[in-house]
Amino acid sequence: MTLKDPFNRLARRQQSEYASFRQSLKDSGLNSRTEAKALLANIQRRALVIASVVASLVAVTILFLPELKTMVIIFAVLALLWLFAITIKGQGFIHRYIKEECADEPDRSQRDDFRA
Repeated sequence: MTLKDPFNRLARRQQSEYASFRQSLKDSGLNSRTEAKALLANIQRRALVIASVVASLVAVTILFLPELKTMVIIFAVLALLWLFAITIKGQGFIHRYIKEECADEPDRSQRDDFRA
């Protein structure tokens, strides 16, 4: 029990969202640390592409319709904030999945055997 969440409603909701996310990863066949890290990189790449598309659309709209500049910028900022929040949440879920579900699997990106 915390002051921010006195009845644990947020914690329960986050746990159920993670359980749903974990099940969808398992249903899609994602079982290894390397696949999860690839998904993490894919999410970051998609977020950058979407942010670039939004920025381009804003620039083009402002160029051709300058009277809508304020409204377009407000909607673009809201869209980018939403994108940022969803990306951070997804990354957190993937990191948790790696820590909980792939903890026994060694990380192949960091090799312990140094061969000469």
